[in-house]
Amino acid sequence: MSSQPRPKQIAVLVRRQQAEALRVAAGLTLAGNGVDVYLLQRLRLEDPQVQEQLETLDLADISPISVLAEGESPPVNEDSVIDLPAFSQRIVAYDAVISL
Repeated sequence: MSSQPRPKQIAVLVRRQQAEALRVAAGLTLAGNGVDVYLLQRLRLEDPQVQEQLETLDLADISPISVLAEGESPPVNEDSVIDLPAFSQRIVAYDAVISL
């Protein structure tokens, strides 16, 4: 009797290698994992590779969440934001955290 493994809950933290981090996040969904994407820096939207990966995440119904530093105001064009204290409480619940 084989039982299917429980899907992993994975957080992908987007920092310096933005296009690569977004690509990894999209790829992790293919294995049935639950993936949340956290933006620790503003995305370089002028980068076509970042744009391409954002479109892929959109197809997977994943909306990146911006993490706001203390005193930082939310970006005008972003719907999903979280402050640093809430992020630090949330991050410990994941099975894995990938930071790129």
